[in-house]
Amino acid sequence: MTAFSFLPTALFLVAVSYAILATRALPRWTGWLAVGIAILNLVAVPATFGGNDFMEAVVAGVTASGWYVYINDVRGLAYIGWLIGAGISMMRVKLKAVAPALHERELQKAG
Repeated sequence: MTAFSFLPTALFLVAVSYAILATRALPRWTGWLAVGIAILNLVAVPATFGGNDFMEAVVAGVTASGWYVYINDVRGLAYIGWLIGAGISMMRVKLKAVAPALHERELQKAG
């Protein structure tokens, strides 16, 4: 993965998290978790531009064999976990969030 794949993913997650938090269509934790994963994506961008010199790696700690590997692993696992969690949340959406008019009819039928 390169920095140019992290930036669109971060932009996507920021847009999705804003939509989730503004509409409350999904649980709030999915929106806030998307914000956290977007931040991880943005943190991974400068880590991809670290040098290859060993002494520079020791001083900076941000080369492809340093922090980048750990940030990329955590970021990737968190993103996949968020996709699975958001997918499960979408399948468990409450009726009143999907069709408010249908929910009101159900309430009227119940008494």
